[in-house]
Amino acid sequence: MKKLFTISPLLLSLIACAHLDNNDKMTELYVDKKTPNIQDISFNKLGTLPTNIEHQSYYNVIVSGSAIANCNVFDYGSKKIDEPGKSQIFIGDARDWDIVRIDCRKNNGKGKASEIYDLKIKLLSNDTTYYASTKIRHG
Repeated sequence: MKKLFTISPLLLSLIACAHLDNNDKMTELYVDKKTPNIQDISFNKLGTLPTNIEHQSYYNVIVSGSAIANCNVFDYGSKKIDEPGKSQIFIGDARDWDIVRIDCRKNNGKGKASEIYDLKIKLLSNDTTYYASTKIRHG
């Protein structure tokens, strides 16, 4: 029991340090479900860029999910995201969609009609991590 009390302060300080090092803000992205088979992921409903995001710039993203292999997922610069993991995407001027579009219409991607696919994305900026998770039905 005495050993437990000597280890506890050390363990608590390690946990506190780990928490302090991870002080990035987490902000949820806006998912605009245009149709049952097309979704746009933007920073917000208004289509404006946050003050910490520069337009006409590249940002690191981490993407995962079955929509990558079964639908067409592409960024504002029309670059197709075709594998999960870390990638860079182009953020253009805020328009109809800012980050990515998921297109699961008939004849887009390798998906089967009526199957449901998912996509998770994290966009990493200097002080904020933007994230979204969504599901989409293939046409």
